[in-house]
Amino acid sequence: MSARRDTDAGDHRQDGGPERVDRIAVDGSAEWLEALAPWVASLRFGVIQLVVHEGRVVQMERTEKVRFPGSKGSKGNP
Repeated sequence: MSARRDTDAGDHRQDGGPERVDRIAVDGSAEWLEALAPWVASLRFGVIQLVVHEGRVVQMERTEKVRFPGSKGSKGNP
């Protein structure tokens, strides 16, 4: 997994703790990015979540819905 964090100057905490992460800079060769592409391509209905710790993607989770013809809420159902 490869991502690095970028922070603006002056974002250091008064108590000496770690600075705030303003955004995640993504390296194009990130392992999680390569794993994400097929998940997105194969997903029809659902959610993909990225878990980030200290500006790095450490986990991906996928929840997928399967819809059956004639079920409540599916298209074409009167």
